[in-house]
Amino acid sequence: MIILFKYYLRFLFIMNIMNIRNINNALIGCHGLLDIYKEDFYQYYLFFPLFFLFLPENLIYLMIITKSIGHFSSDIIFLPFPFPPILLLVSGIIGYKYRKNNVTLNLVQIYLGLHSINNIIKNDINNEKILLLVLGFIFILNNSFLQNNIHELIYNIDSPLTLKKRLFYSLLCAHIRTNY
Repeated sequence: MIILFKYYLRFLFIMNIMNIRNINNALIGCHGLLDIYKEDFYQYYLFFPLFFLFLPENLIYLMIITKSIGHFSSDIIFLPFPFPPILLLVSGIIGYKYRKNNVTLNLVQIYLGLHSINNIIKNDINNEKILLLVLGFIFILNNSFLQNNIHELIYNIDSPLTLKKRLFYSLLCAHIRTNY
């Protein structure tokens, strides 16, 4: 009986972690919806998916890395200018070296969740934007296809660059370009 209870507690703990991950994935996925309120968002969201179909893999990764450093630097407000990009570059190099380590991957996911919250807070929120965010959050939270793809993009970084991955990366770069 005690063994069953122990397995039940372990199952509940794992399910709780899975729910937290799903909530974080939904938050990560929906914060980009606010881009539609930017003046020039459509240019990037139409151009990047077409551009990424033909762009070589190395250039895609170079664009993601260079643009991400600038984009995420705005999150580190407690340090003066030259330090946030340097900190992100060093963190990125260390993170790349340990990219298969679960601690590193979980830290990336936590950071993306915090970045998403920061991005939402920085926007001028009104009722229309709140409704869009809530609907997007619920949709992504209940969409196993998007949940699995967000999880795969974070945790399977060494997987081959498929057409689906190119599309997701193009949307990521469009989001970064719209906001930076």
